[in-house]
Amino acid sequence: MLAGGGGRHFLSDGRSAGEFLSGLFEKRFKQTPCIRNEQVVRRKVSPTSRSSRKRCVLSILEKSGLPELGYEEDNSSADASIYRTVLAKTELYGYSRGVWKWADVSSVKDPKLRRVWGILQKFFCPSTEKCQNFADLLRDLTVAPVGLREGLLPLLVVAGLQAFGRCLALREEIDGHWRYVHDIDASLVERICEQPSMFTLASKPLKTVQRKHLERMISRLVGEIDRREPDLVRAFYDGLIKWQDGLPASALSDPNLGESASLIQPLLKKRNFDPFDFIFRELPEKRGMATFNEKSAKLFVFAVSDMEHAGQRVAKDAEEIARELLNKRIAGPVRPLREAASTWAETLPLDKKTMQTLDHEVRGIVSRARTACHDLHTDVGFVRALSGILLGIGLEEWDKKSATRFRECLESALEKAERRALESVDGSKRSDPFVRNRLSSFVDQLEACVGWPKTKKHLEQILRGRAS
Repeated sequence: MLAGGGGRHFLSDGRSAGEFLSGLFEKRFKQTPCIRNEQVVRRKVSPTSRSSRKRCVLSILEKSGLPELGYEEDNSSADASIYRTVLAKTELYGYSRGVWKWADVSSVKDPKLRRVWGILQKFFCPSTEKCQNFADLLRDLTVAPVGLREGLLPLLVVAGLQAFGRCLALREEIDGHWRYVHDIDASLVERICEQPSMFTLASKPLKTVQRKHLERMISRLVGEIDRREPDLVRAFYDGLIKWQDGLPASALSDPNLGESASLIQPLLKKRNFDPFDFIFRELPEKRGMATFNEKSAKLFVFAVSDMEHAGQRVAKDAEEIARELLNKRIAGPVRPLREAASTWAETLPLDKKTMQTLDHEVRGIVSRARTACHDLHTDVGFVRALSGILLGIGLEEWDKKSATRFRECLESALEKAERRALESVDGSKRSDPFVRNRLSSFVDQLEACVGWPKTKKHLEQILRGRAS
């Protein structure tokens, strides 16, 4: 029998070929850890096992830090079995010093598994800044002397990411360019293990003071930091996306928001935004620095404040427009926004049947105005609702033309509601508030234009003409 480098071996000592090969492979793969799970300790897993593995990967991504990764003791599912055999029994994940966490390399008892865990730590948390290809990691895990089966790789790769990844940029090659991966899910982890050369990982060890500066930036975006996300770059990116969703479109384009905002706006608008590059290269460059430091963090924090003013200004503009138009249509002194809306709506003699004849937008405005003074409403919430009804967008989506459109649409809706109300006037007491308000508000507007003496003169002439 030829094996092990081409040497000739005889089986005359009573050993079977299987026993001989087991001994040969044991010598060649002497650092392969023993993990007992027939579902995934394979070169190729079945479709059913693949689905179970993906569910376990999802638990690793979403439930790290929870007891048993969220698997209850009586859970007998296939993915729970994978968790128990691959991660729990090996003590890669468990309860230590009052918390559920991933094991340190030094605490892994099995020396073979400790080697594997160490390879993962070195890849995800190197001692120096570097960019590595996943093909190198998978080669180290699958060739001799480790020789892990491919079916285990997605579980161990994502476990290493959660255990050791702290300041990372996962990138995928797309059309010849390396793009930051915006979302990591179970399917992506599978693709990394199937096409590792298409993915790279940039990592940067942070000094304690740099970590504090980055955490300050994240806190400015989201308030309290979610400690379940170990990767600060991804925590920053997720917080930035959520923060931007609450801003008007003008926040990233208005050139008059301040110096800090003007420096940052072009970076945030880049089509292929990369948070790792933004934090560690682009921000420092804006301050003439080579490394990320306190000045970089302050620039971002000041820019955030500047751009948030755009959102406040949009809300203020919408409130002023609505307040002006509603007060024009009610008699008496100028009222606060929601009081003006409620007062105007109360004068309209529109019953349920008549309301159904109104356009959808007009009916929505009248309904919102009638409930404007409810305790749960605020001025911002009220105008946000009006914007949604009239323009089909929230305040955060307003651009330079939105204020003009909002004014035109609201004025048209108010006019249509009053015109329909006027058609409903039948001389009954129910119509009196609307008639009085209509006359009084017109008199108020006329007085504001020509003064009370002339207004009074015109009214007296009209009344004398009617009387005669």
